[in-house]
Amino acid sequence: MPWCITDADQQIVGILSERDIVRILAHNARTIGGCQLCDEPIERVMTREVETCTQSDTVQQIMQRMTERKFRHLPVVEHGTLVGIISLGDVVKHRIRDMASESDALHQYILVA
Repeated sequence: MPWCITDADQQIVGILSERDIVRILAHNARTIGGCQLCDEPIERVMTREVETCTQSDTVQQIMQRMTERKFRHLPVVEHGTLVGIISLGDVVKHRIRDMASESDALHQYILVA
């Protein structure tokens, strides 16, 4: 799971994901010849332009953004403040529950008809 880096007002200033870490590891291996990730300040490794969503975004909208941008996590922001992180797993679990509900409703409809 990524880490959202926030300021004192809970405003997101960056996000540190597995991709950021892999990117800096690969860069250091090529240019330095080894791993010196632990010596890097987070501000040099994190992604500064963070894409976010809000609590009012639909699951469909979030699924589409995650798919198009290849995100596995999106910070949830309200009024500029971090309130949570939604993961691809959260979205998938929700869709599975929806599909099970739809299937049950159709099954009941067929039995009654």
